[in-house]
Amino acid sequence: MSRRTLAVVMIVTALVALFAIARYPTEPSWQADDPRRGAHLTAMAWWQEHLTLAHQDGTVWQRRQGDWEELPSLPEEARSTVLLGGDGPLLAGTTRGILTLDDDGWTALTGEQAPEGRISHLAQADDTLVAADNRGVWRRSPDGDWSELGRPDAEATVYRVMVTPQDNGDVLVRSGSIEAGVHLLWPGADDWVADNDGLPADIKVLSFHTLPDGTLLAGTDEGLFRQQEPMSEWQQVGGLLGDRRVLTLAHDADRLYAGSDDGVWRAPLADDSLEPEPDWLPMPAREGQLDAPVAWVLTDDATPWIVAGSAYNLRSSRTPEWYILVIGAPVLLVGGGLLLYGARHRS
Repeated sequence: MSRRTLAVVMIVTALVALFAIARYPTEPSWQADDPRRGAHLTAMAWWQEHLTLAHQDGTVWQRRQGDWEELPSLPEEARSTVLLGGDGPLLAGTTRGILTLDDDGWTALTGEQAPEGRISHLAQADDTLVAADNRGVWRRSPDGDWSELGRPDAEATVYRVMVTPQDNGDVLVRSGSIEAGVHLLWPGADDWVADNDGLPADIKVLSFHTLPDGTLLAGTDEGLFRQQEPMSEWQQVGGLLGDRRVLTLAHDADRLYAGSDDGVWRAPLADDSLEPEPDWLPMPAREGQLDAPVAWVLTDDATPWIVAGSAYNLRSSRTPEWYILVIGAPVLLVGGGLLLYGARHRS
């Protein structure tokens, strides 16, 4: 190949590369952003409009204006299992009951009949707090009084709870249990009732979520199920998500996010609702894999965040191929130009 031909090939290749740079897709991917990566992240919540993390080593962090700030650590004997934020006090469900953060640090949320065991989940609505521990479900009224709601199933462990305000000012409490499905406690009732029509027997309920149109979703160890109203039949959500474990659910204006053992799957929302057979797509991680299964997903107006051993957020990223194009195109263009200039000068 002559110098002139080689120069033309280099210049044409550089122009193609420059065109590819302009057209190169930069799909967002999960990228680690955790002040204590490696310490194992156990809980995450929005608190006073800031992302807040709790790690297994007891450290608690909050993200403000792009930087992580350390908050008071949890007591050594209490390790976090769940955080409950919002605009009020920050609550931490731990291995030793419920703690709240105030000016003096973490203090126990005490009271007669207050839960003291390992807290598996917390939920709140209209100043009514509901907690699940290894003994059952507990309720804290707006005036601070605790009451025991009992065990929805005598043999099952409650893993998730959900609180739904009712028109009469009271709340409907749901429980999701391991191998006992869903149970309801109606306002004013003393006994739980099973709400498992359409669910497989001995199913493990791992997450709850409500869509903007009011549809209730239950993530289980056998896939995702939907229900239009309490005590109606559950229907499995189809598509590529299949029967994967659904550990956590969240949505933004356009999408539903489902966290599983193999990462995060997303499906479009149309008119605030989910299709029976949605178009699920997997969402890749920048490093190829996450540190652990996805235990929590949180969304806001800007970007989703997940807990998968560490904290990750969804950001657009440039792949190694893109950097190769960016570096290689100018080199080829300059090198080809010099070769072409030399070939013409020699002739």
